[in-house]
Amino acid sequence: MAVLLAIVAGAALAFWFPEAVLWIGPALGPAFAVTMLMVGTLVRPEQLGAFRATPSRPFVGLGAQYTIMPLLAFYTALCVVTAAAALLWINRRRANPQNLAPANRLEP
Repeated sequence: MAVLLAIVAGAALAFWFPEAVLWIGPALGPAFAVTMLMVGTLVRPEQLGAFRATPSRPFVGLGAQYTIMPLLAFYTALCVVTAAAALLWINRRRANPQNLAPANRLEP
């Protein structure tokens, strides 16, 4: 629980006072490398045996990660932008009801 609170406090600090955490920027690359090394040390020999039995599974997962995830992100962004454009169009029409009149109609 203490780790979770420290993470939330650090995230809040970085959000409201980014200059307080910018010093850590150059250390992020090495910290990420050490984290990946530590995750790799958690792999048990039985898990390596499963990898050797079906070596194509990690490559299928890698391919899916680099195709499905970008496509989902693009589709989500497209939906958000389309919805925002539709809302802006609706609000513009509500603000000026004369926009609903046909363009060829003569004003009295």
